[in-house]
Amino acid sequence: MFIIIAGAGLVGSNLAKNLMLEKHDVVIIDKNQDKCDTVFADTGVIAITGSITSVDILKEAGIEKADVVVAATENDASNIVFAILSKTYNVPYIIGRINHPDYEKSYKAAGVNTLLNENEILVNQMLLKIHYPELTRVASIGGRQGNIYKLTVPKNGIIVGKTIKEIVQRADFPKECLFMSKISYKTKEFAIIHGDNILESNDEVFFIARLKVIGAITKLLTNTKKE
Repeated sequence: MFIIIAGAGLVGSNLAKNLMLEKHDVVIIDKNQDKCDTVFADTGVIAITGSITSVDILKEAGIEKADVVVAATENDASNIVFAILSKTYNVPYIIGRINHPDYEKSYKAAGVNTLLNENEILVNQMLLKIHYPELTRVASIGGRQGNIYKLTVPKNGIIVGKTIKEIVQRADFPKECLFMSKISYKTKEFAIIHGDNILESNDEVFFIARLKVIGAITKLLTNTKKE
């Protein structure tokens, strides 16, 4: 995908780095030359110095072909104007970083598809890592009613060698959880999970679950066989 990020601060630059690693085409815009120079040196991403509310700068960044834009600055007013301009160029998907809750209605009116509160995200992620260090939250869905998680199957885990069908039929498997896909440790191949798929040690498993069942599913997937 072709993605434009507004803001080369901590949030924007880290996002750009991760997107580049995933082989996306990324352009980042910031009015601060030093920030642009730093993000380019660290990630190799194309960094344009200028205002995110300038039509000329947005055209230079490639707004007319963008698949996704991310308003990631610390200034809500600038983020909203950026979102409005992006909407006029028919960008299919707009993500906004909200810094103050009073601007929520304005973001929605500007056509932002997904609105993220940085502090809430960071706090939730830290809490997740404190309680369940094995888990990585990949994304939130349904207004954060559920989340997509990634977990690595441990060596000697009780689910190693078991099919997905066998795992979900266990009495201790929570109903509000659904396996999605896995990356095989042996083959490095990504695959959509079906009932006859077998989980092996060090496979990376992706699943959807409500927060209230995370303890149960984490215990099941990380529990190891007694020696």
